[in-house]
Amino acid sequence: MVTYALEVVQQPVRARLSGFGVRRCPLDPPPILKLTLRDAESDVDASHLVVHADLWSADTTKVRNLVINPASVPHEPASSSISVISLKSPVYARNLVGSLVSPSYQLLNLDDEQGIYFVFPDLSVRTEGQFVLKFVLSDLLRVREDLSAGILAHCYSKPFTIYTSREFPGVDKSTPLTNHFAKQGVQIPTRR
Repeated sequence: MVTYALEVVQQPVRARLSGFGVRRCPLDPPPILKLTLRDAESDVDASHLVVHADLWSADTTKVRNLVINPASVPHEPASSSISVISLKSPVYARNLVGSLVSPSYQLLNLDDEQGIYFVFPDLSVRTEGQFVLKFVLSDLLRVREDLSAGILAHCYSKPFTIYTSREFPGVDKSTPLTNHFAKQGVQIPTRR
């Protein structure tokens, strides 16, 4: 029986918060995961394997995928002497935005060894704080039959920090792994 193991081989470190506008600031460096297959008697077709990302608190106790959109909360006038209760419910928005699902890629690593990888080049977070990403490996063929049977493995990233614009220390140059995967055709932004 084949067992699956996910490993984050490139950890996200930081990003500037994206807020609720259209401009997004992706995690730096982009998270990259490697899939290891144990007890596989032959090559496994990974074309139907995907990894989904969720945002969690740094201590992995709370899901942080949703946040209240501040534009949906009524503003109370500071000088008003009349107390008014709003019947309008706050609107929730995704806190983790971007491409939350990665297909599998057959790629060569920096040692020219072939492997199965999952790349998340454009994940952004709307609020500041410390977070981790939970990655869940699923088999799309099994999901059609039974949702829980489709989940093969999961792992967490190390904690990373989302900064306000004022506190953000900036982005680094692209990592060697990012550049190497971009040269192999993965749509992943690079910086010099």
